[in-house]
Amino acid sequence: MNTHQYSANIVWTGNTGTGTSDYTSYSRDHVISIEHKPDLPGSSDSIFRGDVTKHNPEDMLLSSLSDNKFELLMRPGAYFLVVKSEKHSHAIPFIIHR
Repeated sequence: MNTHQYSANIVWTGNTGTGTSDYTSYSRDHVISIEHKPDLPGSSDSIFRGDVTKHNPEDMLLSSLSDNKFELLMRPGAYFLVVKSEKHSHAIPFIIHR
């Protein structure tokens, strides 16, 4: 059995001068760093006061799940010599926020 290990560093960059002194005083911005890859600026989802122009954890989860589904669909085809040259996924999740 092979073991795969992954590592990421997430650094909060949202201190606007007063830290987390109150809920509206700080930015939700952060930087995701993974060795040998470009840094990825992130933020919370806009419903949690994040920056809508940056990737948020929900975006990352959705893309991760979609990519894993892609691998599950493509691998059997490779074993049985079924050649696929293109594939697109489009997912629309939703969060109920009260």
